[in-house]
Amino acid sequence: MRSKFIVSFIAVGIIASALSYASANNALKLPENPKTEAVAVVERYFSDLQTGNFEDAIKISDNHIYKDEKTALERTILNNTHNHVKDFEITSVDDTDPRSIKVSVKVEETANGELPPVTYNVDFKNGKYKLQLKTVIIDMNPSSPTYKKVEYNKNVKYED
Repeated sequence: MRSKFIVSFIAVGIIASALSYASANNALKLPENPKTEAVAVVERYFSDLQTGNFEDAIKISDNHIYKDEKTALERTILNNTHNHVKDFEITSVDDTDPRSIKVSVKVEETANGELPPVTYNVDFKNGKYKLQLKTVIIDMNPSSPTYKKVEYNKNVKYED
C-alpha cells in the first residue's frame, strides 16, 4: 500500500511540474508576428495619450521613472494637461530582437510643436508587449547648438 502511495505522489508531482512548465512556456512564447504586436502597443499608447485615456496608456507601459503606477498616472495627466500630444508618427522599427523591439516615434505636441524621433523599447514580458518608458531630454532652445538633440538618461527618477 505504501509503495502505491509513493508512486501516486511522484506521478502527481511529475504531472504538476509538466503543467507548470507548459504554462510558463506559453506565457513566454512570442506572438506570431512580434513586429505587428509591438507597433500596435506603441500606436495604442500614443492614441490613448491623444484621447485622454491615461489609465490604459499606463497599463500598456512600464514607467521606471516613477515609484508606482499611481504616481505615473498623476504625472502623465499633469504632463498632458500642459502639453498635449497632437499627433504622432512611427518613423522606424527594429525587430532584430523580437523580445525587445525598438520603435522610433515622432510626436507633435501642443506646446513644443514637432519633436525629433524618440526610440522606445517594446519588451515582451509575461506573455505580452509593453512600451518601456524612460527619461528623454530634448533640447528645444532654437538658439542652442544642440537644438532638437535627443538624450536618454536612465538615471533620473522622480519619487513624489
